[in-house]
Amino acid sequence: MPHLHASRCLQKHTSNSSYLLAADEDEAAAAAAAAAAAAAAAAAAAEEAACGSAGKVLLVCKTQAHGDVKLRLRRTDPLSKLFAVFQRHAESKGWSTMGSELRFDFDGDRLSGSETPASLDAEDEDAIDVVFL
Repeated sequence: MPHLHASRCLQKHTSNSSYLLAADEDEAAAAAAAAAAAAAAAAAAAEEAACGSAGKVLLVCKTQAHGDVKLRLRRTDPLSKLFAVFQRHAESKGWSTMGSELRFDFDGDRLSGSETPASLDAEDEDAIDVVFL
């Protein structure tokens, strides 16, 4: 009988070990996932910081009828790039038709498209007013 008892203890012990191994593997997988998420968050934060300091600015195109559209642009790019992207966006949303005219204003001054965010001293979240003509 003692032998039978020992084999039952061994089965229980072996069974518990497999649970412990599975728990250790789950903890290791969770730790690896957490580390990967932390690394991804750090990389995203570094990229965001680099974008801000590397010369990109987030501009808000404000319309009276359709709300705000946020677009990111390099500080050295001409605003004509932003105008073209906004125009395509407005056409895709049905706000305007192809070739319709838009007017862009910054701090009350009409923009021609040759300006850059740097030349306007634009900062993140600065507004560009868009008027559909």
